[in-house]
Amino acid sequence: MRWVISILLLTSVYLLMLISLNPWDIVVGLLLSTVLVLLFRSYVGLTTPSSGPDAAERLRWIVPFILHTAWDITVSALQVALMVMHVRPLARMRFIEIPFDDDTAAGVALNALLTTLSPGAVMIDIDWERRVTLFHVFDNAELSEIRRIYRDFYERYQRHVLP
Repeated sequence: MRWVISILLLTSVYLLMLISLNPWDIVVGLLLSTVLVLLFRSYVGLTTPSSGPDAAERLRWIVPFILHTAWDITVSALQVALMVMHVRPLARMRFIEIPFDDDTAAGVALNALLTTLSPGAVMIDIDWERRVTLFHVFDNAELSEIRRIYRDFYERYQRHVLP
C-alpha cells in the first residue's frame, strides 16, 4: 500500500509541476514515479515497516490535510497578490527557524515542500543536528506566532498523514 501511495504522490507532484492532466503526461508521471520509488525505496523507507499512523488513519486524514493545505496556499496567494498590487502594505521579509522535534525526515521534507508551495514562504535550509528548519517568510506576524501556526498545522493535520 505504501508503494502505491508513494507512486501516486510522486505522480501528483509531477502533474502539478506540468499543470497538466493529459493522459500521456499521467502515464509518463506514473512511469517516472515507479522508477524513482524502485531506485530509492530504501531511502524513503519502503523497505522497513514505518512507525507512525497505519494506512487507515492516513487515509482518514488525507482529505482534511489536502483541504487545509489548499486553503493555506489560496489564502497566501491572495495576500501576496494584494501586496503586489499595492492594495495592502508590504509585509516584512525575514528568516525564521522552526523546530521539528521528533518529525521524520520524510515529514520534514513534506512540510518544507508544502511551505514552499505557499506564496510568501520558502524553505532555505534544514539543520538536522539542531533539529530546525530555516524559512524565509513574508509576514508581519510575530515570530512566535508564525512558529505556532507551522507547528499547529503539523500537529493537527500532517502528523496523521506523514509524521
